[in-house]
Amino acid sequence: MALSHANLTGNARAAASRYELDRERWNLGVLPLSHPYGLVTLNAGNILGTKSVLLRWFNPEAVLDAIARYG
Repeated sequence: MALSHANLTGNARAAASRYELDRERWNLGVLPLSHPYGLVTLNAGNILGTKSVLLRWFNPEAVLDAIARYG
């Protein structure tokens, strides 16, 4: 089943409202953007104006480095 842009936008807006992400914090994305949940969490941050750090794939050392670097 294909998701429309409206579906993804609606999910992102709902997640942004639900989770009340802090605009001063960074969003660390290690979820696959080919999956709806990865897109929803990234777009929820974009709607709220948060800054995002994307990693190509999950690597524990890279995640810890990103956390140390960006908080």
